[in-house]
Amino acid sequence: MIIVAAVDLGIGVQLKEMLVITTTFPTITAVLKVLTERLEGDGQHLGPISTRVALRTGVSLRNIRPDQEKDPVLIQKVLETLSEMGFKF
Repeated sequence: MIIVAAVDLGIGVQLKEMLVITTTFPTITAVLKVLTERLEGDGQHLGPISTRVALRTGVSLRNIRPDQEKDPVLIQKVLETLSEMGFKF
């Protein structure tokens, strides 16, 4: 997926930048499925993890909004947050 973003350099000039975001997960639900499998189906541990992900990314793993489900930037942020917590994907 390629995202084109205009970046304001603060001097009245905008730079168009190509950001390439690659992820093996098409949806946040797919990330959640793998995470749940790694927790061996123990939903009790998902609460604190979901809270931390929500605070850092704005994505609730318990109630994923439709506009967030397939957003590659958010998927990457969720993966990075989980990685910082020790989960490797």
